[in-house]
Amino acid sequence: ARGPPQTAIDCAMPRFLLALACVALAGRVRAGQDVTPAEPDPAERVWHHFEQIMKIPRCSGNEGGMKEHLRDFAGKHGLRVLEDSAGNLIIKRAGSGQGTSAGPTILQTHLDMVCEKNAHTEHDWRRDPVRAVRRDGWLVADDTTLGADNGLGVAMTLALLEQPMEFEAPPLEAVFTVEEESGLTGAAALDVTLLEGKRLLNFDSEEWGIVYIGCAGGGDTSLSLPVSSGKLRSGFLPQRITLSGLKGGHSGADIHEDRGNALLLLARAIAQLREEVRGLELLDFGGGNFDNAIPREATAIVAVEESSLEAFGGAVSSIQRDLEAEYGRMNPVLALRASAVESANLPSSLFNGSDGAKLIDLLLTLPNGVIKRSHEIAGLVETSNNVARVRRTSPNTMEVLNFARSSVQSAFDDVRRSISRAARLAGASVEHDTSFPGWAPNRSQRLLATIEDVYEEETGNKPEVTAIHAGLECGVIGSKIPGVEMVSIGPDIVGAHAPGERVRIESVQHFVAVVHRLLRRLALTGPVCGAAPGEKVTEV
Repeated sequence: ARGPPQTAIDCAMPRFLLALACVALAGRVRAGQDVTPAEPDPAERVWHHFEQIMKIPRCSGNEGGMKEHLRDFAGKHGLRVLEDSAGNLIIKRAGSGQGTSAGPTILQTHLDMVCEKNAHTEHDWRRDPVRAVRRDGWLVADDTTLGADNGLGVAMTLALLEQPMEFEAPPLEAVFTVEEESGLTGAAALDVTLLEGKRLLNFDSEEWGIVYIGCAGGGDTSLSLPVSSGKLRSGFLPQRITLSGLKGGHSGADIHEDRGNALLLLARAIAQLREEVRGLELLDFGGGNFDNAIPREATAIVAVEESSLEAFGGAVSSIQRDLEAEYGRMNPVLALRASAVESANLPSSLFNGSDGAKLIDLLLTLPNGVIKRSHEIAGLVETSNNVARVRRTSPNTMEVLNFARSSVQSAFDDVRRSISRAARLAGASVEHDTSFPGWAPNRSQRLLATIEDVYEEETGNKPEVTAIHAGLECGVIGSKIPGVEMVSIGPDIVGAHAPGERVRIESVQHFVAVVHRLLRRLALTGPVCGAAPGEKVTEV
């Protein structure tokens, strides 16, 4: 594996960190060497599997390599593998120790990751492994996403499935879904007739010490704005304006931080430039990528009269200072830059002036960011929208992609209506994608009480129990399995969906310890009786 130089490795650390930093990342162990200690720390096996996962390309829709890896793993350990029509994999492990007659427990993760990189970074997501370094107690990918979301959940699940039969655990049904990051596609089509369990542990959370028992629903809304072709007028010079250096992040988990949306901040800059620079016209505009990632970078091409170039440069600098004053503390490398463009390097399709203005007005009219906070759970974002992407889909069509979320269905519907109203005013057509359901909290479930007890036994503290504004597959899967009890936990992951994503190494060790203790407890517990939606669920 490619890793940081030896000088970047701190080998004065506990054994499992030694395995992570000095073996997995430094690449000091050649293929075929056995580095497994006689009595390995359970977390070492999690890091071992995550190292392997980082080598496998797995953008949404390209999970084939991961599925092949899992089939090989299951064959090596004599485990049963099932695949449904959507491409989701299920690996089953019999109960062990005193758990042979316990009710099955579902372990649920997703195989794909958000594949983001900085504009200057050379990385081919179809074949290149993720490169990471250990820094100040974190495992970090500097210029790309790390894939800890949800690669560490997958690694955790594999480490549990390979446990020896002396390990106390109930029967395990490991569900690995596909295309979670592109719309929970795999979960929506999951064939739950292949499952028997009525307890589900989701390993896709990103804040250690919190047990999630609810999440928001959401869905895409795509706007198609007709645009007429234009051309560069005589006497005008093309200028490229780029906004970069924003933190971006997850459009659910990070939306409350008001990090700044590159599309809207650049649209704001263009609108101001049109007011301050005589005759300025927008010729091209684009940015953003995934619906669940807050846009970090955006680019526009404008036409400026030669006599107005000096005023244009001064206005760009002034707007840069304004943005730094408003967003610089959160985004210290934020940069708004303008540069000349050779006419020969212009895109083949350009806006005419009025259509460019119409696009800017549409962007600045759409709802974005936090719209409402919950009145039930203090601090929880209830409803939001992410203006996620602007791109040309044909010479005469611009797409504006939105991703709305809410834990209240009526509020979600209202956001979609607001988006539609703005689109109609601009003359754009509207297409609402199928939405996914939220996950209503259930504080009375026995699984929650069990994990609270186990967490306190292991750490000496009670976990925080709450809901999350991000969309978890629990909402979709739970709607398919009446009476299922569900919780979501995971290690500390910061910056998911953006370059610089990192995981706190120590939190993984705690995560592993609590899950091991929880499975030992569930090995002694009978099955959850099935129930129709709304009925009380009991244990026997």
